[in-house]
Amino acid sequence: GLVTTVNGALEIGQSWDPLSPEVDVMLPMVYPSHYPAGAFGLARPNADPYMVIFRAIARAHERDLKLGIEGEHVRPWLQAFTYGKPPYGAREVELQKQAVYDAGYDGWVLWHPGTLYGPFLSALERETVSRKKPWKPGTAPTPPAPPRIVADSGKAVVPVVRDTSVTADTATATATATATAGRGFRG
Repeated sequence: GLVTTVNGALEIGQSWDPLSPEVDVMLPMVYPSHYPAGAFGLARPNADPYMVIFRAIARAHERDLKLGIEGEHVRPWLQAFTYGKPPYGAREVELQKQAVYDAGYDGWVLWHPGTLYGPFLSALERETVSRKKPWKPGTAPTPPAPPRIVADSGKAVVPVVRDTSVTADTATATATATATAGRGFRG
């Protein structure tokens, strides 16, 4: 994930500017759990999946525009696993996806090291329609409202509409279709 924001080559041979013009799509692994404390000005990046993804993907978008690359050229890997605190579930996946859309892209790919996607099914869309927002450099992030606690219940109410008709049988197809909703590859 650092490849979207670090100028120059990383120690693992990744460098955005020389590689980006040569490929149809870039797939950075922008897992919030893998960013160090202080990244993007966040004390605990893993606890703010929306801001990590928005800032990383907006920076990738900016870099591509400077290279003259437009369209669905960035399709990030998103975190569908818990690594550290807080635990990750459907809400964290929804926040990451919203950040991708807000940064001007439709495509994304989920990863769980054990391919256990059941806890994240309610975060998947049923239809493959464009959800990306208009974006240009300098666009401010618009994170969704945080869950609110219902008085005296201790339960969080999350202001997100979910399609509960997604089943385990359709999850793989839905995730694949949703992740590949972006079109306009250069080739």
